Amino acid sequence: MLKTTFAAAVLLSLAVTAAAQDQAPRPMTTDDGLNMVRVSSALMSPDGQWVLYQQSELDWKENKRTNKYYMVPSQGGEAYQYIGEDGGSAFQFSPDGRYISFRRSVDDKQQLFIMRTSGGEAVQLSKHKSSVGSYKWSADSRKIFFVASEPRNEDDEKRHKAGYDAIVVDRNQRGIQDHERGFPRRQL
Repeated sequence: MLKTTFAAAVLLSLAVTAAAQDQAPRPMTTDDGLNMVRVSSALMSPDGQWVLYQQSELDWKENKRTNKYYMVPSQGGEAYQYIGEDGGSAFQFSPDGRYISFRRSVDDKQQLFIMRTSGGEAVQLSKHKSSVGSYKWSADSRKIFFVASEPRNEDDEKRHKAGYDAIVVDRNQRGIQDHERGFPRRQL
């Protein structure tokens, strides 16, 4: 009986050692890094009750990262998907916490959108002829101020498409000497 118990103990020890070797740490691979779920752009509501964040995962079949936006109670709990596949960027809570604003591409131009923090459909606020850049809510949550480039007039747009919008920089021994506009694009 002692021999049987000893043999069982040796076999059990060998099995545990083999299993431990299978689970031994290994160097991280590039695929491991690509497979990691990335969490970013965390934004806390003004009242401190909610956190909006972005979760990014690699879709190997489509060969691209997919982004989803979630809202979660700041004290912990179940997160729920807040923004759909159209996504957005530059998220901001309104100072009163009733809305979330963000930028989203429409016809290759960034426009402002707004959504209630309780959820629902996003509503497009701006229809600017050029992309909306940075923006900020007013303190009373009634207005949003934004920066956008002046749209080109018809002649400037034609010149831009023809390649006459390059900036030529002449460098000499003293550094940058001259900036001139209006020259056609050239290969350097």
